[in-house]
Amino acid sequence: VMYGSGITFVNDGGVRTLEFTRGGVLEYAPAKLLRIDVATGNELCVEVDLTQVTEDVLGVIRPPTGTVIYATGETQIHKVDATIAANVPPRALFCTNNTDGSLQLSWENCGNGIDGAYDQIRVRRNGAVIGIIAGNLTSYTDSDPLPAGGVVNYEVAGVIAGQEAATDCDLQTGAGGLVDYTIFDGIRPYDLALDPVAGEIYVTDNGSSFIYVYDIDLTQLVRVLDTGLPSLQGVAYNTVTNEVVVTRFNNVNMARIDPLTGIVLSNTPLGQNGNNVNRNAIAITYDELNDDYVMIDAAASPVEAFRINAETGFVGQFLGSWSPPPVTGLLLGGGICHIEFADSFLHTIHGGGNIVTSISELSTVGFPASLAFPIGALGNSATQAQNAARGLEDFANVLYIANPATRSIFRMLLAPGGADFIRGDANNDGVANISDVIFIASYIYQSGTTPGCLDAADVNDDGQLDISDPLYLLMYEFTSGAEPPAPFPTPGPDPTFLDPFQC
Repeated sequence: VMYGSGITFVNDGGVRTLEFTRGGVLEYAPAKLLRIDVATGNELCVEVDLTQVTEDVLGVIRPPTGTVIYATGETQIHKVDATIAANVPPRALFCTNNTDGSLQLSWENCGNGIDGAYDQIRVRRNGAVIGIIAGNLTSYTDSDPLPAGGVVNYEVAGVIAGQEAATDCDLQTGAGGLVDYTIFDGIRPYDLALDPVAGEIYVTDNGSSFIYVYDIDLTQLVRVLDTGLPSLQGVAYNTVTNEVVVTRFNNVNMARIDPLTGIVLSNTPLGQNGNNVNRNAIAITYDELNDDYVMIDAAASPVEAFRINAETGFVGQFLGSWSPPPVTGLLLGGGICHIEFADSFLHTIHGGGNIVTSISELSTVGFPASLAFPIGALGNSATQAQNAARGLEDFANVLYIANPATRSIFRMLLAPGGADFIRGDANNDGVANISDVIFIASYIYQSGTTPGCLDAADVNDDGQLDISDPLYLLMYEFTSGAEPPAPFPTPGPDPTFLDPFQC
């Protein structure tokens, strides 16, 4: 998704080039003037920052001589310094969080060596050098970042003959930190649902009959379902019946959908017993613990969440509604997802004028819980577009956000995680067995070796290390007791990301 309409031709030393305005998902507006070689289409290392212009740039022109460009906005013409430096800094710097808590930087080089190499590259964090790397590298991982929960400034400086040319970025770490994003294959993403077993994300398209299904990393479009139902809105995945449930614009029914074919299996009124009047369910989440659907009703004032029975024989029965107490000052937006292990909900929160400003964890009756963070990692659309954060879904320590304003789906960090592990495999030999029972008991009671992954030793996943953990594994191994909670028996991320243990 690109933003920009300005374009101008330039003769640069006999090479005919084209300059044009461009901005991406995070900028949500024309942000830079870029240059390409007309003959080859290759991008050149010439950029002009347009964010200094006080309004969106509509058109640009560079005079035949001089070092300025003229840019038109909606109300004014702006004169911008466009001097091309002898040493050009790295371009397209992109800063993100990895799910294990490390931070990732990537860029393109603009040096004078082969493939744009510099003599060397210096990486700074909050002004201090943390790495001096080869001049041809285009990425850097900060594996020992500062404590999560704040904004970190990174600077990548290309060095030629001792002279630096630098570019920088600000990165939110911890909860609300950007992991990555992908461009939606439909028109506008609306709501999200997760099949945790298949590792698939279901996305409704704004106002159409289509559901797009992606893999868990959003790197592959698995299939597209045509439900034949107009104006889809909310979507949820029922992990008990393995069905998809959808709602529609200005329609008081919810439909059960086959997740492989898109065939409609049934329609049920939203809130039987007379409670289905004027409900506009714009988002849904499935509560597996209580076998209910919880929906956001945009027809209510203020917007509220309401609960519908999902149990066979009682599907659609209205069970109650709630909104945050007025004293909290919280106004529900159009996104919701259920956190199973905590039995709470993540909601988008409005700051006024339908602008979503943050994500908050609320209890099952609407009281604020422990987790809350801003959504600034979505870029400028977070403060400029109505309902920029629409649908929500979570998997392990990552939150998925549908952003219809930029036709994209974001992944944001809920909490720094660690490496994949097998629950119960405390000695890290690849399998959970009696040797781990002994290992855990020795650590707890005999000051034995500390597990490399404390999360793996928390066999029952209750957030504590005590006698119940080796006993739980012993019962599973020898008395057909319940198997350890996920991730088990194969490695994976910790779904209970808010517990005190990490790998």
